[in-house]
Amino acid sequence: MLLTPPDVFSQTLLAIPMYCLFEIGVFCSRFYVGKRRTRDEDNEAETEKAEHTED
Repeated sequence: MLLTPPDVFSQTLLAIPMYCLFEIGVFCSRFYVGKRRTRDEDNEAETEKAEHTED
C-alpha cells in the first residue's frame, strides 16, 4: 500500500499517525523481546543444570 498525499499539509497529517503506530510497535516489541529473553535464559539454566546432574 502506497500513500502519497499531494500537498505538504496532507502528508504531515498522514505521517503523524504512521509515526505514532511505529513508536507503539517499538514499545510493544520491548515486552515481547523481554519475555523471550527470560524464556531463553530459563531454558539455558535448565540445560546447564541437566548437564551437571549427568556427571
